[in-house]
Amino acid sequence: MQEFPGYTILEQMNETAQSVVYRAQKHARKEGEAGTVIIKALKARYPSPSDAARIKHEYNLIHNLPIDGIAQTLDIIDEEDRIALVLEDFGGVSLKEVLQEGGLSIERFLDLAIRLSEILGNIH
Repeated sequence: MQEFPGYTILEQMNETAQSVVYRAQKHARKEGEAGTVIIKALKARYPSPSDAARIKHEYNLIHNLPIDGIAQTLDIIDEEDRIALVLEDFGGVSLKEVLQEGGLSIERFLDLAIRLSEILGNIH
């Protein structure tokens, strides 16, 4: 498991071929600043320039989209040997986890589909 300065990893939420998503506790520098965040990190140590550029581009895109329903970027960890996005933790669970726990009712599925359509509409 990776370590990030200023954060304590609480759990690994997801993993793909190229990245890992963690829930982490932010260390408080000032009172009221602590809380949980989501860290999306590239798996590779010493990422290629193109992979680092892709993460920085993702940070800039999300950072400039103040749309309800999109997790906002809080920080980018850009060190010599790794790069990661720090995103707000809104307490959600992955769709994969929901499906493993028994799936969605048709009503819940339709609610999610409508909400996702609204968010995509706002992006475009």
